[in-house]
Amino acid sequence: EENSRLILQSVAEGIFGTDTEGRCTFVNEAAQAMLGYASDEILGRDVHDLFHHLNPDGTPHPRQNCPIYLAYTQGITLFRRDEVFWRKDGSYFDVSYTSVPQRKGDAIIGSVVVFRDITERKKGEDALRESEYRLQSILATSNEGFWWINNDAVTLAVNDAMCNILGR
Repeated sequence: EENSRLILQSVAEGIFGTDTEGRCTFVNEAAQAMLGYASDEILGRDVHDLFHHLNPDGTPHPRQNCPIYLAYTQGITLFRRDEVFWRKDGSYFDVSYTSVPQRKGDAIIGSVVVFRDITERKKGEDALRESEYRLQSILATSNEGFWWINNDAVTLAVNDAMCNILGR
């Protein structure tokens, strides 16, 4: 038991477990730090109601569609890369997580959820998307011909101006 507890406290990912009613049965320190709750504020509470009840736009996140709920009620393992958890202070953060049913023999006794804060990754992805959009806009409206080929002489991109120059 002590070894399991030490492992849970040593990982950077947030980890928590639920019973078959969705109540938190354990939570590691990383999860507490990301969510802004102390363990006594999470343990025994319904995790969906506490930090997974809303989408980023404020609309309800239905429990029936919740991968955590599906793990402890139907035994389904699911991975999500684009959801949010809500902090105690009312703010949310982007998460990716895996929700796995916890079993004892053939019986489902709850779920285990491992999650990661992906806010910085999402910011980077958004910045890259914006940069690509700007580059595409510049190339599409440029009067200069642009022809991008790789080392194998395969065309990767060409703009309209280059097509006009080449008569194609």
